[in-house]
Amino acid sequence: MYQGVADMAEGWTKNLALLFGNPLFLAGGTLLNFLLLLGLPLLPVLMPNLQFWQMLAIGLLWLRVLLRYFTRVGRSHAPFADRILSVLALPLFAILLAVSWQRVKVAKSVTWKGGEYSV
Repeated sequence: MYQGVADMAEGWTKNLALLFGNPLFLAGGTLLNFLLLLGLPLLPVLMPNLQFWQMLAIGLLWLRVLLRYFTRVGRSHAPFADRILSVLALPLFAILLAVSWQRVKVAKSVTWKGGEYSV
């Protein structure tokens, strides 16, 4: 179906925003999930003067984010390694969603297979 990454991005951005009720909110939430999943474990390293209760709170928050994310991703029944790697795809999904929103909702024009179509 797609000949490369550029074709995939074109295909996804032509209608991805139409699949979700509030695509910009979802894109923001997706980026927040990414930052929390990868950033929270780094806080104690970057801020070594944290008290024990602060590190505990950060750890508990990270576990909650981790549990919620992997519970949701687990419903896909994808292989375990794919579920772990899916965290790295979150920024790409958010970008594709935002670009799709801009094209579909703002520009009201999408490109597909070399042609430009009004939405």
